[in-house]
Amino acid sequence: MSERLTNDQLLIPAFGLLRKAPFSALIAIATLTLLADFARELPELWHRVVAMGAATIIVQREVTRNLLHSVGRPGKRRPYGAMLVVGIVTGMLTAAGFAIFVLPGLYLFARWSLSNVVLISEGGSPFGAMGASWARTQPHLPVISVALVLSFLPPFAVGVVVASVSNRAGLTIAPVISDVAGYSGLVLIWYLAVATYVVLQPVDEELAQIFA
Repeated sequence: MSERLTNDQLLIPAFGLLRKAPFSALIAIATLTLLADFARELPELWHRVVAMGAATIIVQREVTRNLLHSVGRPGKRRPYGAMLVVGIVTGMLTAAGFAIFVLPGLYLFARWSLSNVVLISEGGSPFGAMGASWARTQPHLPVISVALVLSFLPPFAVGVVVASVSNRAGLTIAPVISDVAGYSGLVLIWYLAVATYVVLQPVDEELAQIFA
């Protein structure tokens, strides 16, 4: 797609996917929240990081594959190793960007946001997928960045407020609420990534009907 996208052209398809596949989102959020609760019992921080990192990759792959299948672009690959490499490289660099200032982190996050969708749908190497994501997002970077913020910020903000109130009230569910909110935002970003990937593909009449 050569013309510049608008926020509506990304957010409406993303929420259209959410309407078509709500159970994928709910199952993903519930699974990650439950696993995070178990992971808190692990003795070492690195154990928790590794366990949740692996779980997130597996869940993201299944959600992304299901969403691609729902729009007629089945992703048959299981590139767990490649997704791990992408997660480590982009995660470290994006975290460094956020540590320096918010905007560099958001910039890198937006540019690499399609990497795993490319891997699952098209295959290739981790760095090839990162390069493809970088190239495809470049013309639409401001819109994609805003869409990412709008997808993640509302559930995150609600989770922070509710968890804070629960914590002050002495309720033990505050960590669970924080997990639900955080993973809700993360899953919405996965939906947005698939929608963006499809929207940036050449026009397809059948896909246009799906997203109508």
